[in-house]
Amino acid sequence: MADCEQLKMLPKLAHLDLKSNMINDKDNIVPFVAALPEITSLYLLNNPCIRLISGLRRQLVLVSETLYFLDDRPITDLERRCIKAREEGGKEAEDEVRKQSELEYRNKLRAGFERNKQIEDESRVERKKQFKKMMAEVKVEKETLTNKLTDINNQLKRLDPEGQEYRKLYNEKYLVEREVRQDWY
Repeated sequence: MADCEQLKMLPKLAHLDLKSNMINDKDNIVPFVAALPEITSLYLLNNPCIRLISGLRRQLVLVSETLYFLDDRPITDLERRCIKAREEGGKEAEDEVRKQSELEYRNKLRAGFERNKQIEDESRVERKKQFKKMMAEVKVEKETLTNKLTDINNQLKRLDPEGQEYRKLYNEKYLVEREVRQDWY
């Protein structure tokens, strides 16, 4: 790791690829990563030190809050919380964090389901309102046409069946009757 000491002087270093560099220094890799304040991704694949350090991933997560990607896998928030809990309170604390995380996830799902149900219910009520309004408009329009038809029939009774005005009114009656008979819904 002596060859990498100059990298510590780069305060904005965020991504570091050290894979396949024959790094054997198992004692200094964790302190080296801890000294990189902005590191977000680190690649150490194919280095002998990886096999020599027990729990390397766990150790690196503990020493670096900014590390979010190690080798070929992201470091999730749950993984980070579990590692910290195990470090502070053992296996029981880690199990509690996992249980709490699962509960939070289920609560989010439940809240989403309830919100979707609420939206569906509100939509159903709104559709019923719109349908009732539409049916009321149809009823008014149908009543208007029926009244118009009655007026036309009354006017036809007073006119001469041979006259031009009668034929014109009769054609209008035919169109209104067709409209009244049409399927409104």
